[in-house]
Amino acid sequence: MTNRLLSSSSIEGTDVKNEQGESLGEIKDLMINPRTGDINYAVLTFGGFLGMGEKYFAIPWKAFSIDRADEEMVLNIPKQKLEKSPGFDKDNWPKTGNDVYLREVNSYYSYSPEVIDGLNGLLTKNYDSEAGYKNALANSSSPRLQSFFKSKADQRYQFGHEIKELIKTLGGVPEKGTSVPGSLHRTWIDFKTALSFDNEESILEECERGESYCLEQYNDFLNNNALSAEVRAVITSQRDKVASALRKVDVMEDAVD
Repeated sequence: MTNRLLSSSSIEGTDVKNEQGESLGEIKDLMINPRTGDINYAVLTFGGFLGMGEKYFAIPWKAFSIDRADEEMVLNIPKQKLEKSPGFDKDNWPKTGNDVYLREVNSYYSYSPEVIDGLNGLLTKNYDSEAGYKNALANSSSPRLQSFFKSKADQRYQFGHEIKELIKTLGGVPEKGTSVPGSLHRTWIDFKTALSFDNEESILEECERGESYCLEQYNDFLNNNALSAEVRAVITSQRDKVASALRKVDVMEDAVD
């Protein structure tokens, strides 16, 4: 399992372990939605690990990550959760594309693909923000701006850590690295352009644009009524701090006008 594209046959029979390296069983099959082509869930047999014999269990596909070095799948779900997970007899499989069963599986794991995708989007935005602020810190000669940039880079690092934990709690896999546009500082802060003017006002204008963009992304995510109380509380707190940073930028801009 070393290629970017994986065949279903290379996944079937693959060993599954948890983050502690304990063996959980193996993937028996992949269930694909014929309407969308998406993998809805993987079928696991725990092989007696939890004392369940050969009963099969449905696990949301995006709950897995791939350990390419060991050619294994990693499942970040507590044992206690797996013990009571929705299962079925090996001779009586759910119908492919059974939306009712799929909702039952996703509900049991508090798994919402839409929410996880949204959290990963915010995670990537924070990777972009952290990288942008670090770049600004390295290129700015103003002690005042350096202090601000460092505090914001540290803050976005912490935001990223909090979002990763939320994603893992929901059974998802956190994205890694900045977005392509973000890594070029186009969707967040174009410091390359701002720093070429060599003045605080230009840099702060880019900060304002970047923070406005971040705030918009947070507000869009919070409009989702499917968010759990925990997710909403964490993301609302982060959104409020982004709004506070934007207000501080406005004050700093006024001071240099």
